Amino acid sequence: MQTWVTQARKGLIELWLMGNLAQGQSYGYQLQELLFENSRQKIPAGTIYPVLARFRRAGWVAVHDNYSPLGPRRQYYRLTPAGTQRLRTMARQWQALVRATEKVLRPKT
Repeated sequence: MQTWVTQARKGLIELWLMGNLAQGQSYGYQLQELLFENSRQKIPAGTIYPVLARFRRAGWVAVHDNYSPLGPRRQYYRLTPAGTQRLRTMARQWQALVRATEKVLRPKT
């Protein structure tokens, strides 16, 4: 059962990250914490940063450095207009999957 949950979670990380970035810019560790707060899923940083790098290459996020009073500089990520469009597409696809799954799981009377 754990394998199924792990695979489902891996498939949702992109949507979760984009959804959080739609709320405003964030840095990697902050995104990791937000993911935990919102999904109760512990996502390792080693999973998040490669996805963010792929988003950047695709033009879905823009990145800028900013210094932190609490430590070293941080890279802040924000959705670009292309990223916002990608999120809309992903959200529509997700809703279609949810509807199809609910239909299959609904008991027949």
